[in-house]
Amino acid sequence: MIQPQWDRLARTHFWPETIAFLRRLSKTLPQGMVVNIGAYWDSSTISILYDRPDLFAFSIDVERCERGLENLEHFGVADRAFRIIGNSQDVGCHWKWPIAMVYIDGDHSYEACLADINLWVPHVVHGGLIAIHDYGTSHTPGVVQATDEMMGGFEDLGFDRPPEQQGVLRVFRK
Repeated sequence: MIQPQWDRLARTHFWPETIAFLRRLSKTLPQGMVVNIGAYWDSSTISILYDRPDLFAFSIDVERCERGLENLEHFGVADRAFRIIGNSQDVGCHWKWPIAMVYIDGDHSYEACLADINLWVPHVVHGGLIAIHDYGTSHTPGVVQATDEMMGGFEDLGFDRPPEQQGVLRVFRK
């Protein structure tokens, strides 16, 4: 296999530390499915799937991103990722299957983040992960509020980068 160019994901505004954090955490996941909400470039999907050939991802976004689909191909994981075009809450209302990880990076309003947490976290298996992106940025106070209200009972695995360095990905274990 040709070695992929990881800077390709960094050019999508995904920090190298975030890629490394997700790749490291993916190795601790139980086998199964991953749901990625707000997939667009699919940088997070790729980072999670790359080292885990036994995982499959459903990648949800309200619009199609050709570059994201190209990224999946470039990193050799396109055959393990299925893109769903739609609203994560609409999809979540009908979801019935257990998941190893949910990555929440959709609508950043308080109401939408709260709805994603309420709809998707119950499907995460024991030992699975809940990743919440854009936690702590100045333009996403609703993400912080919803996360702080709902995630207190879960093991906090920390941030992709120290908060003082604007770490924005916060991960919890169920």
